[in-house]
Amino acid sequence: MLKHKAARIRKNTSLKIGHLGFYLFMAPNSGYNVSKSDHIAKSDHRKESIMKKLLIIMSMLACVFASTASAKAEYLHLVFKTENGKKYWYENNQRQGVYGDKKNIWDTVYGIERGREIFDPASDAWYWLDAVYNGAAAYNKEVWMPYIYQSDMEKGINKQGKWVRYNNKGEMIKGWYTVQGADAIIYSNQKGNTYYYDKITGEMLKGFHSIDNGVFHFDETTGVKEDFYGNHVYTCYDSKWNKPYEPTLFIYDDASFLFNENLYEGMGEYTGFYAADKESITCYVKYISFSGFAGDNVSIIEFKRLPDGSLQLKSNLCGSVVGDIFSRDN
Repeated sequence: MLKHKAARIRKNTSLKIGHLGFYLFMAPNSGYNVSKSDHIAKSDHRKESIMKKLLIIMSMLACVFASTASAKAEYLHLVFKTENGKKYWYENNQRQGVYGDKKNIWDTVYGIERGREIFDPASDAWYWLDAVYNGAAAYNKEVWMPYIYQSDMEKGINKQGKWVRYNNKGEMIKGWYTVQGADAIIYSNQKGNTYYYDKITGEMLKGFHSIDNGVFHFDETTGVKEDFYGNHVYTCYDSKWNKPYEPTLFIYDDASFLFNENLYEGMGEYTGFYAADKESITCYVKYISFSGFAGDNVSIIEFKRLPDGSLQLKSNLCGSVVGDIFSRDN
């Protein structure tokens, strides 16, 4: 597009120069008559006039070449170049991300110059330029940024930073991602793990988040997706219970649950289906295996999520009461 812009500049200016030349040289001579006695004086005046007009045309030509050069420089402003099998990012023919790049990010703990991220309009993606590899774009790599948005550094906000990841093309990953292939070789301890990266900032999510009409939990430290609708067990280890008959909640990946409330006293089981959000788990009871005891008319059992991953009971049952803590066993 910029090449076309330069071409239009040249074309339009050339037309203007042509028109100007006609009026400067041809129009003044139309019907030009002088007497012999005035010939010498008029001739000198005419030469002076022509020189002035030539200077005007030369100035306009200089503007044409300057505009063309400017458009060409703009065209070359942002570009990837492949050298020895690696991609390098150039701005105005200057390689970026190398040691000494003023836009590089530093590791403030170890005092290491790390590199920088850039956005490539051509691929509509973000890339990481690794200073240790002379500015080469990184592939299959996790990178910590000391900000959420680049502008945060100037504003001094969002200093908690974010973890981002780049795929096998060097592009920042956004959305769901499972570690496999070459990435699983580099990060073997993450093989098979699933993560979610914010679709705007690329930030690895942690904790509970609503995504695609579902609620998901990602480990608070590693960001690994924990399948809440998987097979998990929560047990109340309060000293009031005789081992091994502590109340235990089993939840399954088909959204069903089994709650052994007080097997020691023969209270039996609650079964049904559950729903979850980032604040709580609500169990809808469909079947109770006992009757004639307190809790045999319960239709809903509610739990509140606690920061450490455990659950706090919000319902009074047979032996279990509001406030009982159920620790997660797996």
